[in-house]
Amino acid sequence: MQATQQVLNLPHKPTYEADDFVLSRTNEEAFAWIDSWPAWPNHCLILYGPEGCGKTHLAEIWKVRAGGKTLTYQELQSLNLDDLCQAHKTLILEDLPAVFDEQLLFHLYNAVQQAKGYVLLTSATPPKSWDLKLPDLRSRIHAAMWAEIEPADDDLLRAMMRKVFSDEQVLVPVSVLDYLLNHHERSFARLFATVRKINTYALATKRRITLPLVKKVLVGEGGSDGL
Repeated sequence: MQATQQVLNLPHKPTYEADDFVLSRTNEEAFAWIDSWPAWPNHCLILYGPEGCGKTHLAEIWKVRAGGKTLTYQELQSLNLDDLCQAHKTLILEDLPAVFDEQLLFHLYNAVQQAKGYVLLTSATPPKSWDLKLPDLRSRIHAAMWAEIEPADDDLLRAMMRKVFSDEQVLVPVSVLDYLLNHHERSFARLFATVRKINTYALATKRRITLPLVKKVLVGEGGSDGL
């Protein structure tokens, strides 16, 4: 007797627990740096890779482990960095923009170092591509630890899709994951957006997530906007 699948109308709650992180060859170096803290040879770790690749998940793992405080670049601009680094010995600066105030980042690095703290930066681009004009900042960034999260292989994409569906409180057959893997742009962000679109459509139509339903969403039928 075939089991029926119940699609629950629950809010999306992504989980960032250490046990939920999907480890593969594409992210093992980044994970190793997170796991090795506080035995870091430098005060600064920079994680870089495409949107949705797991930078936030790793940052959240480190935040729990190190008792860190997460900041956006916009928040950083309005704070007294010396006071901040004295109050919080471990900081996370997420999604460093492509264009930023070099003096501000230089001040942050120095304030962290003087406070004997640590900072984790995440970026979509590798530090070597940053066109740094400030020599002192350039030397500090080059001395920091860098870890790339590479484009995902098939096993990682499949595992991460399964996790996103699980975050949505839904279980799906392997055939759905394989179809998405073979018929979709290999982009973390786009793939995860599609997973959530599929779940939204399933909820709206009160249908199980099956291969025919997924095909409908991908071709823009049944009220989908298409891709």
